[in-house]
Amino acid sequence: MAALAALEARVLALETDEDFANKAGPAAPVEAAGSEELQRENARLAKENAEVKKLLAKERYRITHLIRTIESLSA
Repeated sequence: MAALAALEARVLALETDEDFANKAGPAAPVEAAGSEELQRENARLAKENAEVKKLLAKERYRITHLIRTIESLSA
């Protein structure tokens, strides 16, 4: 039972992690702009996309780890 309580505490810690909550919200639409501004915006979005991919990979790892832990407890 202590293992299950520890697991629940870990899940709660992951869910309340500041990085878990997206406080920025959706990106604002780009209004009519010059091609240079669009290139900068595209570069910024590409960088943001790479960061989100890293975060997603981290979250997938956490979920897989939690599932394996739960499965080992129930076995």
